[in-house]
Amino acid sequence: KKKKICQSKENEFSFRDFCGYIVIIITILYFLYCGIFSDLMLKYGETISVRARIDCRHTGKTSYPILIYEFFYDGALYRGSISEKSGFKINDSLDVIAVKAYPTINRPKIKFK
Repeated sequence: KKKKICQSKENEFSFRDFCGYIVIIITILYFLYCGIFSDLMLKYGETISVRARIDCRHTGKTSYPILIYEFFYDGALYRGSISEKSGFKINDSLDVIAVKAYPTINRPKIKFK
């Protein structure tokens, strides 16, 4: 007679578990990039200073409205956002700092004062 081998499912590592871990790791890396890495690049990297114009206002159901600003650099259009609480209005101008190599990483200058 052959002995039956009991297999425990609690030790199996499923594809769904693997995907869950990957999603968690990507989320953590994304927040590190957005929060820490981009701020370090703006503070210590080679930056440009440009004048931007507030283009439109976005409202959300769960958040305070934000204003979208846009600026041109090297023939391309880039955008960013600032809280409506900042006191700016549509068509106002503001100074923006952007990473020279990656202008998509940008912040209003008032955030650095």
